[in-house]
Amino acid sequence: MDYVKYCNINNFKPDGSTLKALDKIERKTKLSTTLKAAVSTVPIYKIFVEPSPKHSEVQSIITYDWIEFEKTIRSIDMTKRVIIGKIAQMEAINTHDFNNRQFWKCVSNATR
Repeated sequence: MDYVKYCNINNFKPDGSTLKALDKIERKTKLSTTLKAAVSTVPIYKIFVEPSPKHSEVQSIITYDWIEFEKTIRSIDMTKRVIIGKIAQMEAINTHDFNNRQFWKCVSNATR
């Protein structure tokens, strides 16, 4: 399918339901961004701020599971896409307006 033609929404005017859904997406993605920032500070806190003998800081850096940490950080972005995709799918199903349905189908396809 040619998404450029299919997703041509130059003159699209979202209805109230679409505006509410876009607001919901914005709130959820902001929350995800906040979560990512919070999670990313955990290793720094655990290694340098928690009270411990000084020699254990080096050991903590060496033994910290950085691969698992990276997976966690990356999954937040994937989670963001999944959340947007689910909202878009529900909006595409529930809207009766053709242009809004096309818009949500485009959003849904972009998140896959």
